[in-house]
Formats: sequence, structure tokens, C-alpha cells
Amino acid sequence: MKKQVVLSGVLAVGLIAGGTAIFAASNTGTATTTGNSEVSSSSFNPDTMINFGQAKKAALKAAGNKGHIDDIDLERYNNKAFYDVEIEQGDKDVTVYIDAYTGKTLDVFTSNDDDDRYDDDRYEDDDDRYESEAIASVKLSAADAEKIAKKQLSNSKVVQIELDEDDNRLQYEVEVVNSKYEADVEIDANTGKVLSVDKDERDDD
Repeated sequence: MKKQVVLSGVLAVGLIAGGTAIFAASNTGTATTTGNSEVSSSSFNPDTMINFGQAKKAALKAAGNKGHIDDIDLERYNNKAFYDVEIEQGDKDVTVYIDAYTGKTLDVFTSNDDDDRYDDDRYEDDDDRYESEAIASVKLSAADAEKIAKKQLSNSKVVQIELDEDDNRLQYEVEVVNSKYEADVEIDANTGKVLSVDKDERDDD
């Protein structure tokens, strides 16, 4: 069974390039926000990013070192990158945005999640904790995965990267493109082994 657990190159929240109003609450109900919305980097450079473990630590600190992490996303738009960290604190959900380069807290959103007391999600807490620990302990960084993927297609650049769980194995799915082709590369997140390469001609029409 395949389950996406962490990375996404497609934004789940709004990011306005060149502006200061970067994040908008993406949950329902009452939300509060704190923090600085300035993104420090103007270029996408995975080599200088903090890793998942550092992002997790920074997010928990911003949330008062309470709760457990449900999900960590590395997101980017217009060469700006940040971690989207979701933390569960009892009947509250806390979303923390961490600058992927500096580790600084960009924004914190808190919303009530009273429905958790009545649905089956409460039975999945142990699985969530296990997934968060597995994500934070992967041996291959996003930067390493990008380097491996770019070797599969000459003169290419990365346009999307995800960390997925497939049959209890964590793997990076990286989309790379050059002037003529695009390729989807699957890489084992712990061994760095290339699992598959799906290459097609670009259709920009």
C-alpha cells in the first residue's frame, strides 16, 4: 500500500513570491497566527537546507515542546522552500512553518480539533508517531536525492520532490526536466538505490 507521508513540491498553503504575506490559514475553525513571514532565501539550494530532524526540533520548540508530529512537508515555490510541520496537541492542531534554510519559525497556526474526540483518528496516533520517527531518521537527505535524480537526466533541474511510503519502504519520488525530456525517478530513501526511472518527451503545449 502506498502512502504519501511527507514531501511535496506542490504548495498546500499560499506562498506569494516577492511579498511579505506568505502564509494563509488552510484549516477551518478558529485559527491564530504568530511569527515572521519573511523568507530568507531567493534561490533553491538543497545543499544548505536543514534536515527533517532539525525542522522537527524547531517546530516542536515553536509549539512549546508539546504534542507529537503528525506530518512534515518540505514545500517550495519560486525557489523558496519551507517545512510545513503539523503537530497534534490534544484537541488542538498546530501547524508550524519553518524556513528550510535558516531553521527560523515563519508562522504558527493553531486551530481547535474537537472532532478528534469522536472519530477513528484517535486510534491512529501510534501509527502517526511511528511515521514521524521514520521520516526524521531517513538516511538520504532531500539534497542527496536530488543529486541522484539529476544524474538520470542530463542538464536537468528538479521541479518536484516527494517522500512517500510504499509497502513499508520510504522512497523519494523526484521529477526532473530538461529542454526535451521529463523524468520521474524513484529512489530508496535509506540506501540511495534508484528503483525506477520513467522518462518521457516534454509536452509543453
